[in-house]
Amino acid sequence: MNEIIWMVYITTGFFIIFPLLQIGLFKVDKKYKSFLYVTISLFIWWIVDFLRLVSTNPTLIYYLSLLVYPIVYLVVFTLFEASIRYLRKPLNKYIILGLVAFFFVNLFISMTNNLHFLVLDFPLSDSVTYEAFKDVSLGPFFAIHMGVTYILLLGSVASLIYKLLIRLKETGDAIPLILIVLSVIFGFFFNILQVFFFTFDIDPTMVAATAFLSVLYYVFYMRDLRLILAVDRNNFLISNLRERYVIVNEKGIVIDASKEFISMTGIQIDEDITYDDLIVKLQEKAILFENADDVKYDFEQNKLYLKTYHKDIRLPVYKKRGSFHLFHDETSNLKYINDMNYVKTHDLMTRLFNRNYIEDIRDGLDQTEHIYHIIMFDLDGLKLFNDILGHEKGDDLLIRFSNQLLTVTNEGGIVAIRLGGDEFVILAINKTDDRVNDIVENLRLINEELGFIDTIHYSYAISNNEGKETMGEVLAEADQNMYKMKQNKSNYKEVLKLALNKIAAK
Repeated sequence: MNEIIWMVYITTGFFIIFPLLQIGLFKVDKKYKSFLYVTISLFIWWIVDFLRLVSTNPTLIYYLSLLVYPIVYLVVFTLFEASIRYLRKPLNKYIILGLVAFFFVNLFISMTNNLHFLVLDFPLSDSVTYEAFKDVSLGPFFAIHMGVTYILLLGSVASLIYKLLIRLKETGDAIPLILIVLSVIFGFFFNILQVFFFTFDIDPTMVAATAFLSVLYYVFYMRDLRLILAVDRNNFLISNLRERYVIVNEKGIVIDASKEFISMTGIQIDEDITYDDLIVKLQEKAILFENADDVKYDFEQNKLYLKTYHKDIRLPVYKKRGSFHLFHDETSNLKYINDMNYVKTHDLMTRLFNRNYIEDIRDGLDQTEHIYHIIMFDLDGLKLFNDILGHEKGDDLLIRFSNQLLTVTNEGGIVAIRLGGDEFVILAINKTDDRVNDIVENLRLINEELGFIDTIHYSYAISNNEGKETMGEVLAEADQNMYKMKQNKSNYKEVLKLALNKIAAK
């Protein structure tokens, strides 16, 4: 053979062997697994063709030349099976068994051709050379071999092209379809030329099959982030990244997730689960946010708090893109912040909001268009409890009253606040006058059933923001009215003092 033929042959061998050197890629997704067998079959074809080209032994040349036909069938059969699996279509086991059986029939008839000439009308002799096979007559089984092979080949190619056409409509991505169609045209042209018109020094069908398979693998690589990540050395960094990440392809399908993500969330990545479906599952276990300011005030102790980041991943020569999503576990940080905010805005002894909370919401209330009411309370006799029975009993009085306030404010828009000392307020936003009066009445009923010492006495006043510009004005009005009520209860302190002294004397 001349140098050009050898160059073509060596180049063909390189493109066949290269995928076998990247054998791990066939394990990236089970839909690629069967393509490994296609490549192995094609490699066997290349080896057999090489041996018959360089051999000078007539017997070896004869049987290697006949062996090519079952091997060609094997390549096409494995391509058909791999295509079906790639398209995730069901495989009928009886059809597969029949096709496997045909391979062995093909192999047997080819290897015994010298006895019956069913494949080629060409006997074994000492004059057999590679060139002698260029002009031999074809036997009847050769037609059967060609028919079955072409049916499988057309089925494989048609199903792959149909898949690419659907993808073209969905994504507008024409490059894979163009590459595959051109390689198919190239292959069929030279195959028909080889079989019916002209015999080349090197089998063009093998070259065409190699070209088609190489283009197909390139399309797979160009359009599958799993393969890109498996080939790219940055995959090492991703694999060792101590973060929770998810990788999504251009169709929104989750194709990979870190072990840390799965371990943290307990969510298994099912086949073809979309990122949207994953988020729905994740939101059952976690609060997702991009900015800490977006997190609502109430901290949910039984959920994770995950800050999300995402980065687009561009695919080569492609309009669409995949995406890389990171999930930082901020649960402990937000819990710490929540605890700090709780300490800042709550009275730790009574568990009510404190004056800082009022200051935090003051500007918002000054600008609101909603009507809000403030009920201001001042406990009667707290100093007597502290002086006569001790501060522990005084604290107990504050806690009992706070619990009563929590009981009557257990709905949205109503909060109880301790301003300090023996002063409390209830803030009711967007509530009617009747609802506010019900709060006061419910508090009275709670104390009505208690004994004199256990009954909590207090002065109170109600004010709202109608006709007032600031919350300070609302608080001032309530404070003045409460002071008037307190002045009318001077006799209560004398009675309480006598009762407490009796308790202290026991």
